[in-house]
Amino acid sequence: MQTAAAALTAVFLIASGMLEAQTAGQTARYEMKLSDLKYTYGVAAPVMHLHSSDTLETTTADADGHTLEEAGMKPAGPNPLTGPFYIDGDRKSVV
Repeated sequence: MQTAAAALTAVFLIASGMLEAQTAGQTARYEMKLSDLKYTYGVAAPVMHLHSSDTLETTTADADGHTLEEAGMKPAGPNPLTGPFYIDGDRKSVV
C-alpha cells in the first residue's frame, strides 16, 4: 500500500512541477572574508558564478561596520557588500 501511495505522490509532484523545482538547483556556499568586502559592485569581479536555479548561502557584515571594527579593521565606507555573484545565463547578471 505504501508503494502505491509513494508512486501516486511522485506522479503528482512531477505533474505539478514541484519535483523539478526541488531538484533543479544546487546550494552554493560562499564564506565571506572581511578583506574581500566591496563598497561598489560596478567595478568588482564576481566572486562566484551561479545558475538561476541555485540557492546561495553566504555570510555578510553589518551595514554600520561593527563586524569590521570588532575584527580590528577600519571600514572603508558605509554599507559593506558581499559579492558580487554572477548568475550564468541571466541578462542582468550581477546580484
